[in-house]
Amino acid sequence: MNEQKVMAKTAYLALDEKKGEDICVIDISSISVMADYFVLASGMSTPQIQAMVDNVQEKMGKAGFSLKRLEGNKSSSWVLMDYGDVVVHVFHQDDRLFYDLERIWSDGRQIDPAALEELSLDVIDSPRAEFSQIKKGEGFTVTITVACYPEIEVKDYK
Repeated sequence: MNEQKVMAKTAYLALDEKKGEDICVIDISSISVMADYFVLASGMSTPQIQAMVDNVQEKMGKAGFSLKRLEGNKSSSWVLMDYGDVVVHVFHQDDRLFYDLERIWSDGRQIDPAALEELSLDVIDSPRAEFSQIKKGEGFTVTITVACYPEIEVKDYK
């Protein structure tokens, strides 16, 4: 599974956990260079929107994904979170209807949420590193486990 899909699923689940409405994932990788996926969701109130934004930031951070840019604030009716390959849009319901990003990006491919739910997320809370063969003057092996990635091994690093 590629990193972008993991990011999209992580955002989707975080929004769903806070009762986001009409959550959709749009694959825009074939029509745009700015991102691979848009994840859109609606909230019914400003406090709900903020709770959704906070939860996405928490879950994405725990999964090892860095927020590149945040547009909007605690009183905004549209908050954009840019994670590079995945951009998350959280709207107040009225603003989502007005801006209608689904229509603007209709050349993208809607991803079935059920397909996202089938993806396995073996997320750990933080990266771990295990060192072996540590002796002065000799090389060593480092095994790093990072959220959502298989183990990465770097051998004979000096």
